[in-house]
Amino acid sequence: MAVCSNAKVGAGKLVTVGWAGNICGSDDWLTATYLPLGTINTKQLTSAASVADGVNDQSGAYSDEDVVRASMELTVSGFSTSVDTTQSVQNALVFYYHGEIQAGRQPTGWLKVAGASLPRIYYIYVNCKGCDEGFNTDDNATISFSFGVRGTGNATVSPVQLVAAP
Repeated sequence: MAVCSNAKVGAGKLVTVGWAGNICGSDDWLTATYLPLGTINTKQLTSAASVADGVNDQSGAYSDEDVVRASMELTVSGFSTSVDTTQSVQNALVFYYHGEIQAGRQPTGWLKVAGASLPRIYYIYVNCKGCDEGFNTDDNATISFSFGVRGTGNATVSPVQLVAAP
């Protein structure tokens, strides 16, 4: 009889996103209380770099790009109805976002992206860049949030922290 591997592909549904608002970038991100956004079925984490082309006489036929800064965005979307009480977290984030904008402040906080199918844990200091809500007549109500990395205001605290998963 053949002995086959039982290794499973990591499912995205095992990755969770937690939000810790009302804390500064230089606050202790590791021990903050992260509340689950919940009922989220899509999470997209994108890292990108801004580059400067340093092509010169010695570069040959190819570009010679240098990374000058990095950016990261996270978009999460799902259902705004919930049976696991996390709708209140989504609602609090919507109120926080609009309240901070109306007060002339930045809607910042730390995000924690972790899960059984992810070999690392991300802690990311972000601006909440927006929220979208959908209310289709014949479908579930939906919600999505867009976050972008933001400097912490402290040169010794990176806005992107990576920790090996336990």
